[in-house]
Amino acid sequence: MNNAHRLQRQCVRWLAMCGLGCLLVISLHAQNIAPSDGVIDRVEYFWDDDPGFGLATRYAVPDVTGSEALLSMDVLTEGLGRGLHMLGVRVGNTAGWSPTYRYMVAVSPSDGVIDRVEYFWDEDPGFGLATPLPFTGTDVAVVDTDIESYAGYGSHTLVVRARSGGVWGSPLIRTFCINAEPDFSLPADTVCRGEKFTVTNTTRGATEETVYSWDMDGDGKADATGADDFVYTYAKAGEYMVSLSVKTVGDCETTCTKPVVVLDTADPSVRLNASVSASCSGDTVMFTAKTFNAGGYPEYEWTVNGEVVRGATGDTLLTGTLSDRDRVQVTVLSSNPCSPVNTVTSPAITVTVNPSPEVSLAPLFPVYTTEDNFILSGGMPEGGIYYINGSEASVFAPKENASGSYTMSYRYANAHGCVSEAVQTFALREPGAGSLLLGDVNKDERVDIMDILCTVDHIFGRVFPTWNRLTADIDSDGRIDVTDIIGIAGIILGDDATGRAARQAAAGAADDVTLTAMDADAGNATEVYLNFALRGAGRPCGVQFDVTMPEGVELETATEGLVVGRKAGTAANTYTLLAYSSDLRPVGGQLSVRAVLPVNMDEGSYPVVPENVVMVAGDMRAIDHSIAPGRLTVGSPTAVRGLADGRPAIVVESDGLRVLNAGGGSLSVYDAGGRFVAASTIGGDNELVSIPVLVQGTYVAEINKDGRTVRTKFIRK
Repeated sequence: MNNAHRLQRQCVRWLAMCGLGCLLVISLHAQNIAPSDGVIDRVEYFWDDDPGFGLATRYAVPDVTGSEALLSMDVLTEGLGRGLHMLGVRVGNTAGWSPTYRYMVAVSPSDGVIDRVEYFWDEDPGFGLATPLPFTGTDVAVVDTDIESYAGYGSHTLVVRARSGGVWGSPLIRTFCINAEPDFSLPADTVCRGEKFTVTNTTRGATEETVYSWDMDGDGKADATGADDFVYTYAKAGEYMVSLSVKTVGDCETTCTKPVVVLDTADPSVRLNASVSASCSGDTVMFTAKTFNAGGYPEYEWTVNGEVVRGATGDTLLTGTLSDRDRVQVTVLSSNPCSPVNTVTSPAITVTVNPSPEVSLAPLFPVYTTEDNFILSGGMPEGGIYYINGSEASVFAPKENASGSYTMSYRYANAHGCVSEAVQTFALREPGAGSLLLGDVNKDERVDIMDILCTVDHIFGRVFPTWNRLTADIDSDGRIDVTDIIGIAGIILGDDATGRAARQAAAGAADDVTLTAMDADAGNATEVYLNFALRGAGRPCGVQFDVTMPEGVELETATEGLVVGRKAGTAANTYTLLAYSSDLRPVGGQLSVRAVLPVNMDEGSYPVVPENVVMVAGDMRAIDHSIAPGRLTVGSPTAVRGLADGRPAIVVESDGLRVLNAGGGSLSVYDAGGRFVAASTIGGDNELVSIPVLVQGTYVAEINKDGRTVRTKFIRK
């Protein structure tokens, strides 16, 4: 045994003496002390008892160069009792911690002078009679020397104490196990299951009395004893901690532990998981590959529909560009040298990607702080939720808010739970001299053609939040109609007496005008033209009326200058027809619309009756009028037009939609508001598709095949 054996540096080396509550400055030049030679990013310290790695008091990270650092620590000793204390310091990074460096600090009264530091092992020879330790300084005593370990093996106690002003402080007492230094080597840190390998004993300082205990699997039981090298085999794959414990004298035991990974010889496999089973277009989906028997460092190759995803080489794939029915797979290159198979490919995951709704928000115009509360609207499709500055809201109160810029957003979720959002900002202003002019519907502080267009939207019921109803109601009759459009046109053109007289002369006689809805025979066609005639001595400059059509019938304008739109806020299938002259000249004598009929509309004769008729002359004078209704005649319903030449088509049947000549294409169904309802892939050229989610109402079926689109409107009865 080497009698000059010294204590390891992390046990005891430096000693400082400090007064009670003083500031202790410690400098440590540590090289290559961060785990795995990584960059140091954390420092911690403790007094006396070690709370464990990562649990001590954190200290500011010093300037470092890689794993080399110069630590200068300002540590307060306030709260420590008089005598010797142990200060532990260590550094680390994400990989782990360095060894703990320990300092002995002698705490004396603030006016004390250190005059002696001494130590002894086991037996106390008496105060002042132990082995002295050289030091420098008086207020702060620093000792820079090694303390030789006890000459014999076993458990031994080291006592260090210091004297100040004739008084000995509390000693620092530590017990050390002086023993042989256990060590061993394995052929590699990775072995194969069932492989025989040799464990080599490299213990230093052993004697004939040294006892060995080998634990190969961490179960606390000895798998081998003795100093000789031996052969071992693992029966199961896994991660194990191999430990060698040695005792030489008494119960003083020292242990050396090393990890070993045992790899299986079975073929590698991989399990692929997706974060969701169904997503929305544009959503990010995460795919995770879990490997088995592929070694510690497998490589990954991700594919979507057989195409390699560039840049994706880890066990996780994040993507937001998937389309419906895309197939995702991962191929793993094993790093397990014990397996005879090198690569494995996962089964494909077929992704369901539902379409996100297309959401829009009507343009917002300025709001004045003097205006009344208004209901938030203008979001399409209807049924979503409005937000002001991120908070859910249904009403905005201009008088209760400060002027400035506000954000209005509209979120809508479709039947699949896919959410889209439209966002706009609007200004809340104090009114000025040019604010709220009569006819300035969009509040841009001037009256122009845009105000007429805004008034048209008012008539159809598309009232957007910040449009001004008061300035749109030119004739102050409490409603918005074609009369107000003529009034705004008059303001734009110059509303003076001469101009009014000229417009009145241009309008001609304004009495006895008859609005006639002429009969139309659709037969078995899916579209027909409806004509409305203005007959009489004069012609109005503006005409407006409503007409309620049978369920599922849509109207589209077929006359230039005629505006046709579905009337908002009504349960019936009501359309508003509006014709006006922005230069206040008479409108034409015939107004035509195209009626699009569902393919399975019941045959019969349907009344077409204009209602809520308003006619106005150029000077905003109402025109007397009469109404002559008409009828729409529908023959036998049909849905099989165009089948003879093999074109894709849809036949509406009682139990579903029969799709013809569209094998390999797709069928999508939308409701009357254009919202997605259902979709299906078409397998053959004569396939019946059942759609149980449909309720009573009007729908549009759409076939997509080879870049061609065919649409058919039908009624679910």
